[in-house]
Amino acid sequence: MAARTTVGGRGTKQKPGALRRGLRGLLVFLLLLLLLLVGAAAFLQTRIDDDALRSRVEHEAWRQTGRTLTLQGLHLRLLPVPTIEATGIAFSNLPDFPRASMLTADGLSAHLALWPLLSHQIQLEGVTLTHPALVLRRMADGRANWQMHPPEVDRPRGDGTSSGHAARWRLAIDSLHVTDGALAWNDAVSGVSGAVSELGVEGSALSGARPELTLSGRHGGAGFQAQLQGGPLDRLLGRSPEDAPPAPAGSLPPWPLHLKAAELLDGRRIAGLSLDGDVSDPTHLRGYHLDLQADAAQLDGLNALFPKAALPAVADATLALRLDDAAPPGAPAATPSLGRLSLHTGAFQVGPVWRALLHGGGSHDLSVASLSLEARDRTSPLAVDATGTWRGTPASLRGTAGTLAGWQGGVPADVSLVVAAADARLRVDGRVSRGRSGGGAGAGTADLRLEGTVPDLRRLAGQGPNLTAMELSAHLMLPGRDSASVTDLHLDSKQLSLTGTVGWTGRAHPSITAQLQAAHLDVDALRAGSVRKGPAHKDADAAAPPPSSGRPDAAPSAPADGRHVLPFGALRLADLALKLTAGNLRIGGQTYRDAAAEVTLHDGHLAVPVLRAAGPAGPVAAEGEADAGTTSVSIALHPLTLPAELVAEWLDEPPALHGPLQFAGHVDGRGATEGALISSLSGPLGLSLVNGTVANNAVAGLVGAVPGVQAEGETAVRCLALPARLGSGQASLDPLVLVTHRLSVTGHGTVGLADGRLDLHLLPRLLIGSTGASLPVHVGGRLGAPSPALDPAAPGGRFALVIGGAAPGDPCLPALAAARQGLPGPMPAADTGGADGGGKRKLPKPIDILRRLGLFK
Repeated sequence: MAARTTVGGRGTKQKPGALRRGLRGLLVFLLLLLLLLVGAAAFLQTRIDDDALRSRVEHEAWRQTGRTLTLQGLHLRLLPVPTIEATGIAFSNLPDFPRASMLTADGLSAHLALWPLLSHQIQLEGVTLTHPALVLRRMADGRANWQMHPPEVDRPRGDGTSSGHAARWRLAIDSLHVTDGALAWNDAVSGVSGAVSELGVEGSALSGARPELTLSGRHGGAGFQAQLQGGPLDRLLGRSPEDAPPAPAGSLPPWPLHLKAAELLDGRRIAGLSLDGDVSDPTHLRGYHLDLQADAAQLDGLNALFPKAALPAVADATLALRLDDAAPPGAPAATPSLGRLSLHTGAFQVGPVWRALLHGGGSHDLSVASLSLEARDRTSPLAVDATGTWRGTPASLRGTAGTLAGWQGGVPADVSLVVAAADARLRVDGRVSRGRSGGGAGAGTADLRLEGTVPDLRRLAGQGPNLTAMELSAHLMLPGRDSASVTDLHLDSKQLSLTGTVGWTGRAHPSITAQLQAAHLDVDALRAGSVRKGPAHKDADAAAPPPSSGRPDAAPSAPADGRHVLPFGALRLADLALKLTAGNLRIGGQTYRDAAAEVTLHDGHLAVPVLRAAGPAGPVAAEGEADAGTTSVSIALHPLTLPAELVAEWLDEPPALHGPLQFAGHVDGRGATEGALISSLSGPLGLSLVNGTVANNAVAGLVGAVPGVQAEGETAVRCLALPARLGSGQASLDPLVLVTHRLSVTGHGTVGLADGRLDLHLLPRLLIGSTGASLPVHVGGRLGAPSPALDPAAPGGRFALVIGGAAPGDPCLPALAAARQGLPGPMPAADTGGADGGGKRKLPKPIDILRRLGLFK
């Protein structure tokens, strides 16, 4: 049907070609307009001054940021699409920063949007940066180079003119593409630093309200991918919209933040992290409220991405937490606060984790199969559930451990934990508060009740005292950072029953007090089954056979290192006040009653005013002092009776004597080294033994082979008395007495205190019936390697063998009195006078004596 038009109410018919001619004319018009625009653009292209444009861009960058932007070259092309290209890009850093440039790049290209130019805005789309290198840095004073500070006063442009009151141009980037970039950061506030290579960035809507970024690159030995969405970049960079008045504090909406990242190793995802929340002040990273979730199939796999982390091997780790800025407004830095926590792991060894957290220590005996920490909010109990093994036996930890608020300070929280391992069980109940920083009483407190049972402590710990069937209860108080106390202590076991209190105060120089009472203390049972150190190794000189005759003018020196520095400095590490009593003390196979000891240590001065007990062979009473300032030691024994076997063990020597050894006297010494102290010892000191035994090889080593006495085995001792006077580096013995049923030895001499050198003149008398034979002996060498030889004591320097004659009186009593310094002590068994069989004494013939001495057959 033909088209019609109506004019004045009358219809007319339009020709079909009229519409085509009109469209053709419109198309020609548009083509002419396009040609006009292209011509205008070509004309404008010829009029564009690239150097002037570069100068204006550099100047506008300075006006908006206060930084210097340097471009080696800048070119604007209007056809076919308005495009801007730049080379040799450098954006300056803040003054006094280590690097001159915050950002450098080989080149930049972007499309220029024409419409925003009408509002004095340079909007770049499809910005492509080639080989950019960005360095982000925050100094310890809080200044960060991503903070921009536009100048208050304009400066002349590069062409010598000023922009005056001309409207400012704003630069906006809508989309970004980065290839082969590099990123480094160093935050002195948080102590975090690092670098990324092979950086790739894809950004969109960067000038809008919700910019998005996709990043990829390599850090350490692994790759990563991340997607980031945030709020306006102007707020992050500390810029306000052009000509906009300053916004009142708190009037701006929170700056949103959404991050999702993953670690890639050989193309596989091995760990991931997501972060969602908002930040009130993104420029200063203040006022944040963030929810974080992270997971790692193997926690140590993150070491490839973060080489400095040194993370331990933990399987199947997942973490979810709420992180808030708890610092008050106006504080110089943010204060992280946990508002929610959920942590789950698979298997790991506790030792490496402990060392990673605390940089030391850690046991290899404990492994965890699973661990769970859960807290719904800051005030909810932190639920703990862990299972694993301790030294190969099942172990567990369950209960609640306070609250997040309590651990972060200020809010007391209840604790109830049960630890079980190897049939042992410990329960901890009470209240804890970590307190706030700043020290004092609020630095952290705890009021805990401990109760536990341990069937076998050594089996549980693998070492330590032999405590079995042990039950423990105590009240533990931690009133502050530098103090602790244990009261109402009860420890009961087969080997020990102990009650009392213990207190500790101070950190750099602690002060420790303790008052402990033991109803029974079995030291032998506590040490039962422990590995004891063997006798000290003797050097070749000690093992060499002694000379058979003659006086050794040059005895071998002692192997001990007299230069060993004594630990007097340890006396300055702490102060100590200890009182210990034991109703029943068993040590060295002997039982002592009513034992008591007091020890005080203050300002480097150690004092033991009380050390006493009632022993089966006599009293134990001693006191002593040591001073770090004067490096002096003073010991008084009045008397001290101990088993000879125990003394030999303390001296790390094989036991030669058995029975109760009694020490009496008072010894003083001074010296910073072992040799100096020993050489300076002075004072009277006596040692005695009655009704004990002596090893036959020890007697033979002292006086030579004794006829009729076997080389092996032991011989009963009536008495041994060694009264000594210490001084001038030696101990002078006079008299020296040893009496057995077969042999009587008397004499005198000296023993070197530092080197153990012996110079003894002895008269051993072999008892034969009511008579005997004696031959003087000189003993040289040193302790541990004596060298006996005949002593030419007769007139003319001849050897003298005396046979027969009446046996001398009992030498035990006067020698014991001298050794005991006049103190009482046990008496030796009655002297039989050498009678054989208790009948009438019969003197043997001289030839019989010689035969018994082995001189004749």
